[in-house]
Parts: sequence; C-alpha cells; structure tokens
Amino acid sequence: MKTCQNCNNSFEISTQEQELRASLAPSINGQTYELPDPKLCPDCRQQRRLAFRNEKKLYKRKCDLTGKQIISVFSPDKPYKVYEPEGWWGDQWDPLDYGQDYDFNRPFFEQFEELLLKVPKLALINTNSENSKYTHLETDTKNCYMNFGGHFNQNCYYNLHALKCNDCLDSYWIGQSAFCYECFKCENCNNCRYCFWCFNCNDCMFSNDCKGCADCFGCSGLRHKKFCIFNEQFTEEEYRQKVKQMLSSEEEFTKAKHKADELWLKTPRRALTMDNCENSLGDYLESCKNCYDCFELHYSQDCVNCEVGFEVNDCLDSTRFGYGIERTYEVMGATYIKNTYFSYYCFNGKSDIYYSSDCVAASNVFGCTGLNKHEYCILNKKYTKEEYFELVTHIIEHMKSTGEWGEFFPMSMSPFGYNETIAQEYFPLKKDQAQKWSDYQPEKVQALKSVKGSQIPYDSSRITKEILDWAIVCDESGDPFKIIPPEYTFYKEQDVPFPRLHPDIRHTQRMKKRLPRQLFERKCAKTGAPIKTTYSPDRPEIVYSKQAYLDEMY
Repeated sequence: MKTCQNCNNSFEISTQEQELRASLAPSINGQTYELPDPKLCPDCRQQRRLAFRNEKKLYKRKCDLTGKQIISVFSPDKPYKVYEPEGWWGDQWDPLDYGQDYDFNRPFFEQFEELLLKVPKLALINTNSENSKYTHLETDTKNCYMNFGGHFNQNCYYNLHALKCNDCLDSYWIGQSAFCYECFKCENCNNCRYCFWCFNCNDCMFSNDCKGCADCFGCSGLRHKKFCIFNEQFTEEEYRQKVKQMLSSEEEFTKAKHKADELWLKTPRRALTMDNCENSLGDYLESCKNCYDCFELHYSQDCVNCEVGFEVNDCLDSTRFGYGIERTYEVMGATYIKNTYFSYYCFNGKSDIYYSSDCVAASNVFGCTGLNKHEYCILNKKYTKEEYFELVTHIIEHMKSTGEWGEFFPMSMSPFGYNETIAQEYFPLKKDQAQKWSDYQPEKVQALKSVKGSQIPYDSSRITKEILDWAIVCDESGDPFKIIPPEYTFYKEQDVPFPRLHPDIRHTQRMKKRLPRQLFERKCAKTGAPIKTTYSPDRPEIVYSKQAYLDEMY
C-alpha cells in the first residue's frame, strides 16, 4: 500500500500494473532502465495528464509568424509563440534553431520549460479539414464548428468525440450517425434526439439503452421495437398523435422529459459495459483483452489505467489516444507511436520518444517540442546516433538523482490554466487550489440586440432569421452566445427548440450523464451477488450483473 503524494490517499499497485510497468522498462544503448513505482495514485496521475489538454476552449489572437488574426487554443495572454497551422507546418521556420545544450547542474523539467517558451506552438490541431477553422483535435472534417476530438464529420456543430457523422449537433461520443441532437454515447442512429446509449435506432426521442428501434419515445431497454411510448406499444396512428401532443407546448415537452427520466431509473442498468471483452475490467470497453481499470477503450489489449483510446496495446497510464499505439507509459494525446514515455501530443512517430511534446513523425528524441520528421535530438538539438544514446544515458541518471525520472510533467508546466483543461471537468478545483489558472476573458459577443434565453419561444416556427443578429444571454451563466446560420437551419428543419443555454453549459449538462471513471463495490439488484460497477452504492439506478442484465433484457 502506498500513499499518494498529491491527495494523501492510500492506493495499491495491482499485479497487472506491476508486470506491465516492468515490461515497459526502456532499453537504451544496451541498458535497461527500470520505471520506478509512481508517487501518485491513478486518479491523480490521470488528473495531471488531463491538465495538459485544452479540448474545447478557443480564442482569437494573432499569429506570431504572419500577424494574421487566427483561432487558437492558446489565449492571447499566454507567453508562447503561436503559429497558425499553415505556418507551423510550413518551411518558414526550423525547430532545431531553438536547440539548447543539456545542463547537468539544473533539473530537466526546468530546462524543458525554457524550451517550451521559445519554440512556436501549433495554434490548434485540425488537419485535412474544410471550412472548419473553429474545430480542434479534428481530422478530415467539412463544414464543422466547435467540434472537438472527432474525425470524418460533415455539417456537425458543438460535438465532442463524433466520428463519421453528418448533421449532428450538441452530442457526445456519437458514431456513424446523422441528424442527431443532444445524444450521448449513440451509434448508427438517424434523426434521434435526447437519446442515451442507443444503437441502430431511427426517429427516437428521450430513449435510453435501445437497440434496433424506430419511432420510439421516452423508452428504455427496448430491442427492435417500433411505435412505443414509455415502453408501451401503440399503432402508428396512435403514436404519431400522442407524440405530436407531447411536443405541442413547452409544458408538455417538459412533462414528457420528466416521465422519461423516471422510466430510465426503473430500467435495469449493466454494472459494467464490456462487449466482446476477455479478461478485462473497466467500463465502456469494446473488443478488449487483458485491460484493467480502463475506461472507454476499444479494440485494445494489455492495458492498465488507460482511458479513451482506440487500437492500443501494452499501454499504461495513458489518456485520450489511439490508432497504432504500442508500448506507452504516461502519455496524453497520441496516434501511431510506440515506445513513448512521459509525453503529450506526439503523433505519427516511429518510436522511442521521451519527455517530449507536440512532435510529429519523430523518433529517438528526448525532451523535444515542435519537431517534425526529426530523430536523435535532445532539447531540440541534433546529435549523431552515437552521441544521442550516450547523452541520453547520462540524462536519465541525472533525472534519477533529481527525482524526475519516471514522473510525468508537473501540472505547473501545462501551457493552459487548469480551468481551461478537461481536468477541471473530471477533477474540479477552485482557483486557490490549482497550480495554474487562467483569468483571461475574451471580448463579449457584439450584437444588435440582446435577449434572455428565457425569452426565446419554444416553438421554432416562430423564430425568424433576425435571431442571427442577437446575442442570447444564457439563463444559467449569464454569458452571451450567438446562433450561427447552420444551427438556425438545423433547428428549423428538424423542428427542434432553439437553445436558451450557452454551449458550455449545455456541454456541462451532458457531461453530468457520464459515470465516474471509478469502480465501486455493490450488489446486483436482482441476484444479490457482489459486483463491481461505476454506479456508486448511493446512486438510485437499478444495477444488475452482466448475466442478470442479459437475462432480463434479451
């Protein structure tokens, strides 16, 4: 049993974690370097990594290369050089020009932080996209706005982790879906609204854990049903009439939503969602093998303490990463890399990346940032292969003496204020508790007219294009926001009520549906058998073991 040096809570290191950490010990220049046991508990290690990820805060600022006005995840008051994507990827600058010698009289983190302040940063990560400059951590998107962490989307707005979607809005973790609104963890759905954990469904509303359903309203736990309301079967004519009545006014709409919520609470939930998994433990796992204490992991193997990943193998304590990943330890944000340690935002590399950030197609680099297709570099300085390995061995020994070897970067080195990162969503802190905080306030929305959200009519047919010139004042936060033209078209064509809350508040409300990435001991509500689940014992949901759930629902 160990004591976390951050939260002072006790934690155990599982056998699986011990074995994986031992197998990940890097071999450099013929010598194997053991990875020491962590000083922080798994939650605090995850918090530390997440504090380096600004996932959805965008700002207007000037490009330090061209002077143009650009969109960036770095606010104008940050002490960094920031280049627009075209300039950062271009040949007008060379990251090796900022290289520096390693100083064995100073801690490594101190030297790396100096380098971070000198090397230009990429304004945002947005590649192969069209008309989507207000997106981040996105690839291959078209006509998207305020979309984050997704790929291959078109005409999508205010989504987080959308994949291969068209015309979807205000949703979280949706895939291969179209014309969906306010959906959460849904896949292969069409024209669904306010749905949670639904698959292969069409024209459903306020539904939870439904599969293969169509034209269902306020239902929960249904399989291959049609024309159902609150799990009761109706004819098509009856269904249409009743749904029309329930959507006829704001009062009826609210009553229907509350009734759906009540039904959801009466429907059994799976203790853990693990499909096609072998010898694994966690939640929202799909096609995984030998994965322990992992969450939202897909097609992965031999991982421990990982969250939000795709196609990753032999990874420990890694976060928000995927595709072609092998052998990582304490990594945040990555694709197509292997043998990578204590690094963030490194992509399409070959292998052997240590204590680095924002490197692309790099290999055998240590303490580097902003490199593109470079190898054998330390603190952005180029070495021969022999010089590189010789110096790295000395640096590791030096980092051992300073207590830095084996630890991810301290949160104080994050380029963002804690409140700008997703760490604040999972591990909320107050300003006086955080090592870094952002007080930057962007200019308020300028508009011809301001209107309170509560004054927006429920009936979207009553709203004209005049609203595009208004600043809507959020009913909850008091912050203004605007409706963009594609949103206006979506709400009108889909007959969806126009929002009254700021996009950030809508996002926060969606995230409240997310279960904690923590396992609790509880008893199956059907059999009384002990189970592990992400539903804490004090929650009101009815929770079944996997087998009891399958027996009940199928």
